[in-house]
Amino acid sequence: MEPDRGPKLRLSPEQTVAAAEEGGLRLANLVEVPPYGAVFEQTMA
Repeated sequence: MEPDRGPKLRLSPEQTVAAAEEGGLRLANLVEVPPYGAVFEQTMA
């Protein structure tokens, strides 16, 4: 059993995308890397 490493702060992929888009990023690719991974690119505003 692993030791407790503090609060679990994981977001769902949808929550992560929404938060990143609010900051001016756009989802470029979503990959499955346990629990998941996402690649973002900056939008040209």
